[in-house]
Amino acid sequence: MREHSEQFTETPPANTRIVNIKNYIDEHFNEDLTLEMLCREFYISKYHLCRIFKNYTGMPVREYINTRRITVAKQMIFEGHNLTTVCYECGFRDYSVFYKTFKKFTDSSPRVFFKEHQPAYASIVTE
Repeated sequence: MREHSEQFTETPPANTRIVNIKNYIDEHFNEDLTLEMLCREFYISKYHLCRIFKNYTGMPVREYINTRRITVAKQMIFEGHNLTTVCYECGFRDYSVFYKTFKKFTDSSPRVFFKEHQPAYASIVTE
């Protein structure tokens, strides 16, 4: 018998793959992330990615991406950044999509959130 000298790498366990994918999303949330792009980047089928991601995180991939984006958006708004800047810096390519997503996650429009949190931010800055 002939021995193979090539090394074959095994596919990492599902939880390791998901941690790598989550880390990638966390680092690239402000880019145009799509399910198809993640599948190509991590050599995984769309069905398998959706299934194991939801099993591991409890939420679909798109919801995780949007949760990450809105978390950063709220922080930027709290810090006093312009809403249009926040929209684009958080990976949204359209203000109306940002508005709808923000409202879905916070039950508040970005402008109302901004107005409600400006006094709190001002008191932190002046102290």
